[in-house]
Amino acid sequence: MKTRLRVRTRLTLAYTAIVSVLLVMLGVALYWGLYLQLNDAADQDLRSRARGIGAFLERPELRSGEALSDELRERSNFNSRNDLIQIREANGGWLYRSPGLEALPLPTMKGPGYANVRGGRRSFRVMHREVNAADRHYVLDVAVDRTEYVEALDRLVSLLLLGIPASLLLSYLVGLWMNARALRPIQQIAATVREIDDRRLAVRLPLTGSGDELDVLSTTLNGMLDRLQHAFERISRFTADASHELRTPLALIRGNAEMVRVESPLAAKADDRIADILAEADRMQSLIESLLELARSDDSTSGAFEMIDPADLTARASEVGHHLAEEKSLRFSVQEPRAIYPVRGNYQALSRVMLILLDNAMRHTAEGGEVGLEVTSSAKECRLEVRDTGCGIGPDDLPHIFDRFYRADASRTRATGGVGLGLSIAREIVLAHGGTIAVNSVVEQGTTFIVSIPSQSA
Repeated sequence: MKTRLRVRTRLTLAYTAIVSVLLVMLGVALYWGLYLQLNDAADQDLRSRARGIGAFLERPELRSGEALSDELRERSNFNSRNDLIQIREANGGWLYRSPGLEALPLPTMKGPGYANVRGGRRSFRVMHREVNAADRHYVLDVAVDRTEYVEALDRLVSLLLLGIPASLLLSYLVGLWMNARALRPIQQIAATVREIDDRRLAVRLPLTGSGDELDVLSTTLNGMLDRLQHAFERISRFTADASHELRTPLALIRGNAEMVRVESPLAAKADDRIADILAEADRMQSLIESLLELARSDDSTSGAFEMIDPADLTARASEVGHHLAEEKSLRFSVQEPRAIYPVRGNYQALSRVMLILLDNAMRHTAEGGEVGLEVTSSAKECRLEVRDTGCGIGPDDLPHIFDRFYRADASRTRATGGVGLGLSIAREIVLAHGGTIAVNSVVEQGTTFIVSIPSQSA
């Protein structure tokens, strides 16, 4: 599987690649521009010297080749740069040849032109041309030392070879910084979106007011979140309203069934039917109460938050737990917190969590089994553990037990009166208090639910 580079890295690499191409093109253009300028300067110097030599050859007293050679030797030092020349007649031998040219491997050129030659560590620019003076035809070679030019070009190449990689590294680092700065609003948007869930639909993305593309994106997402929040609120209100409206007809059904059973003598079969109606009415009553509780938990946690003593929660849960255990012939143990650190929350809601977990443990523990409640309090958290020796939860069911209306064993749950909402309600309440809820279970050995609520040690 290919690993895609992050957008920040891709942008930085693209930026660096563009800068590298521009730097290389600039370096090549700078080198060739300087190279051509230096050659042009050398060529101008050569042409000027050739014109001077041509004017020198026009002198009348230099008509003979011997006189010209003597004069050239005598005047070879009239200009220090002019000792790199050689002159010969077109159909004759050398009239003059500077000592400095003897060691140079001058190229053979059939026509006028320029050439670069090297002599040891020195570099020269040579011009070859024909000169007509005083009705005579001469062949002239003039050279100029361009070693300084070549050295300047070499220094430029070295500077480019060092400067371009350094510039690329700097551009890469600058690109990282610029992209991080440019993408920071996107990271803030992503972080805010990660915080939004069904309990925090009121959170909105920040707007900078710049009106740029990111502001437009944030505005669009905020509009979508507004619509989702309104839809979620309508669903929650519908659940609460429907559950509330179902209470009255359900109470009427139950009341009439009980009245018929008490006031009118019925056959055994009819009495069984009435008993089934009452059992289903009880189950529907439990479902409606759970739906109302769930709707209230969706609407944040109903009721005001206050400072709560974990010992008070434990005492109430212990009282109810002993009563439930006695009805089912179970052993029930309680370990109360030694240290007391208060928690901030809703007393009724947290009590509901403890009762849901105790009721769930006892409904799924066979007669003679054991259920335990342990509450510990520290400066960091209030920790609640409910353990049982019941049938346990299969590994396929564990990831779904907090889902609404999920029942690991529908027939068993119907027999025990469950509707698949208790654990979901407990989870919603715990999350609304900033806590966590987890479960560990082994089939046929038992289950442990662990709830953690942050303490208010300060």
